[in-house]
Amino acid sequence: MATVMGRVRQALAALAVLLVAGTAVGQGTPATVAQEWPGLTALRPLIRGNQGNTYGYYENAAVAWDIANEPLGRPQVLGITNDNQLAVYADRDSVGRYISNTGPAIMQAVQAQSFTATSVTLASPASTDIRTSMLIDTNDSPKFSARITRISADRRTLTVSGWYRVGNTASGQVPTGTPTLYLNPITKVWPLNLNVSLEADSFADRGAGIELGVRNNRGPLTYGTGNPGSGTNLLWGYDVVCLGTYQCGVGLLSRGNFLRSFVSRGAAQYAYVVEDWAQNPQYGFGSIATTGLPFIAQPGGVTTWSIDTLGGMRLGKQNGALEAAIYFHGSGTTTADTEIHQQTDGNAYWRGHGQPWCLGLAALTALGNDAFRACAVTGQVNQIRAIGAAAGSPVQISAIGADTDVSMLVSAKGAGTVQVGSATNKVAFYGSGGTTKPTITGVVTAGSPLAQLLAALASQGLLTNSTTAN
Repeated sequence: MATVMGRVRQALAALAVLLVAGTAVGQGTPATVAQEWPGLTALRPLIRGNQGNTYGYYENAAVAWDIANEPLGRPQVLGITNDNQLAVYADRDSVGRYISNTGPAIMQAVQAQSFTATSVTLASPASTDIRTSMLIDTNDSPKFSARITRISADRRTLTVSGWYRVGNTASGQVPTGTPTLYLNPITKVWPLNLNVSLEADSFADRGAGIELGVRNNRGPLTYGTGNPGSGTNLLWGYDVVCLGTYQCGVGLLSRGNFLRSFVSRGAAQYAYVVEDWAQNPQYGFGSIATTGLPFIAQPGGVTTWSIDTLGGMRLGKQNGALEAAIYFHGSGTTTADTEIHQQTDGNAYWRGHGQPWCLGLAALTALGNDAFRACAVTGQVNQIRAIGAAAGSPVQISAIGADTDVSMLVSAKGAGTVQVGSATNKVAFYGSGGTTKPTITGVVTAGSPLAQLLAALASQGLLTNSTTAN
């Protein structure tokens, strides 16, 4: 105590000298703080939170602290309850200012006895901790609320500014019955609540709610793998951790009419990344919005890729010609094994590498355009083409390629059957109009060449042999 009083006397003496000398900050030649305020050095030990060094645990590990709604609370810095825990927690923490706010229990739940428009009489005295300006909620549904303006000596009658039921702002309301009253109910807590505003007459035209400077002058960063917290010269801008017994709600929340909720500028590697940890998220990225485009790419402000809320994906520029492609990698090389391309002329093709092949599609804008194309392997220059047709014209399957004459073989596998047309189709050869499957009647000589021919053609399904033998 003597030491503390001695420091107080020294500080007051220094302050008196300072005031008599009339020293003023900002006057004369720029100088150090000690030169401008010669008594400040003596005063600083008495100004909690102005400047100090940290050491050890709890209060000693923080320069200053603010603890709300926790009368016996201590700054949870390092948080070691026994020195042997130094063997399992390697960091030695230091905090400039520690702030916490704990949601307290209801100060008191007490039954109401009667109400007026500006008071309530309690069935039993209010807590000795009751104060004016505290709030009251009833347990009605919807509830009534009021602010205490006066407390009777026996704490049985509380005068209030007025009663207001949820959804009704009119004055003169009076609760009925004898509901339970909650005194000083706190339903939401913040350790820190900051606001920044630009008003109509503000000269400033920019602002930031928080500017957090993260500065590394110690040495190059090494980032650990496996454990995202490992490495050297590692700094975090924000470290949000969910503690306690149960799951927390949201780590970072953006609300309101922002043009952009989250913006990344200048990151050297990733703008956002999900890393392995003790519990990995079920989904790395997700959207549960029912409108808009949950995912979109707009390089230079031009949309080139998007996914809508129904799962539809759009690939390629939507306001200008640009070939779009999807590349598939399966062999472990940087060269795509398969590509799907949408060309600017409306045609599309599927191309493979290594042992090249392709499956091509084209827009049916006119007779003769490819509707389907199957390409051969390396060295094979002839292919098959399926051609779409206009109304009234036949579709075509034909051979194409580098050779002047390209034959076509249609075959089944093994002993399978190659069929042309159904029972109701017309079949034609050499450009004729064709006919349905004919039926041959009449009398033929058994075993004659004609009888044998009709039997053979019938076996191939080219006709129905209804002749009789004589």
